[in-house]
Amino acid sequence: MSFICSLAVMIVIFIVLFILIVPSDRKRERELKAMPEQVAWVEIIKKEIRTEGSDPQFFYSIATFKTSDGIEIELQVFRDVYKTMQEGDTGMLTYKALENSTRWTERNFISFEKE
Repeated sequence: MSFICSLAVMIVIFIVLFILIVPSDRKRERELKAMPEQVAWVEIIKKEIRTEGSDPQFFYSIATFKTSDGIEIELQVFRDVYKTMQEGDTGMLTYKALENSTRWTERNFISFEKE
């Protein structure tokens, strides 16, 4: 009987978390779409692959760009673009970001045109 109760509690917790998390992600996506595109002259200062959990099949191609003002912008980039990027490359970055965003999940990469 206690196994069934524990299972029921876990299912309820999962459902509550799902109800709370999914709408906030969708809201953030809508807010990002509404933001204007930003353009900056940048240098690529770092490239890395991040995995999600212990499964290497789920990974993110992350690039860190530095503006001429010294601001670092971390973005998930398209894998085909990531493969062509090298640290030290300079060019024009186009992206969207939520106001006061501090995490790459709050920004959308649009393009990088190498110099």
